[in-house]
Amino acid sequence: MARMNRNIAEWLINLLDIKPIRPGIAIGQMADLGLGRQICGIDYSPEMLQQATARNTEAIKSGRVDLRFGSVEHLPFRDNTA
Repeated sequence: MARMNRNIAEWLINLLDIKPIRPGIAIGQMADLGLGRQICGIDYSPEMLQQATARNTEAIKSGRVDLRFGSVEHLPFRDNTA
């Protein structure tokens, strides 16, 4: 699924005007940019969450990435957080 979503990730990065510094998954690319913010992501699929966590282990350990199980209908984050 990560390979199938590559085009969507690249479209999103383009839309956000983020300049990727190397090929990879969107969350990893954004974390690598050093924007001074934590990158948070959710996935409704435990398998996809596990794969994303494996790909971003170092960024998670350093606190740059926070990945959680959840859906867009019920985000697992407090309201009004940035």
